[in-house]
Amino acid sequence: MTYSPKLLTSFVLIIFCITSLSCSGPEIAKTYLTFGDYEKDVTKHKKLWGGYKYQQEYILLMDVFLYDGLLLVPLTDKRCLGLGDHGAPASVQQYEEYINKHGRWPNIIGIVSSGTKIKCVELREHGSMWWDSSYFLVLAEIMDGPYEGRMVEISDISKASDDDKMKEIHYLRPKKLKPDIRILRELEIDPIALK
Repeated sequence: MTYSPKLLTSFVLIIFCITSLSCSGPEIAKTYLTFGDYEKDVTKHKKLWGGYKYQQEYILLMDVFLYDGLLLVPLTDKRCLGLGDHGAPASVQQYEEYINKHGRWPNIIGIVSSGTKIKCVELREHGSMWWDSSYFLVLAEIMDGPYEGRMVEISDISKASDDDKMKEIHYLRPKKLKPDIRILRELEIDPIALK
């Protein structure tokens, strides 16, 4: 069996990259072994949170969809809610009609109801070593309802933060996020409960 020179060159390059990165330390090796993409926990860096706050609770002002069991996605109607990176039904009624007829809407696990509380618990930076760009993923815990305890990513129900210099460049995902006030409202923290 013979191998093409392109295939052999690619194989050697991959082995070289993995070897050199693994010699750079466990953090870098773990980070870059996804072939150029990285993700790291930046929860402790307050300035990177944009309009969100660590451990802050928010309440949903409308029903949203649980997409792939991993993220909250708004309705995809004409109101341009959130970032709109993932497709979802235009209404809860459309979703229910579809699942009654076909059994399941692709990628939608269920509905997280208006009034459900979520708490921001983690901030992750996602980027690529191939080009100079990164963005932040805000992770929240669902605090009540049928999905209580589930960790979800909430970028799709967010907007670009006011201090995000990238927000005018529409083809790039915003770096820092803030709640879309049509979808999420910050809950007041009871100062007596903190004591």
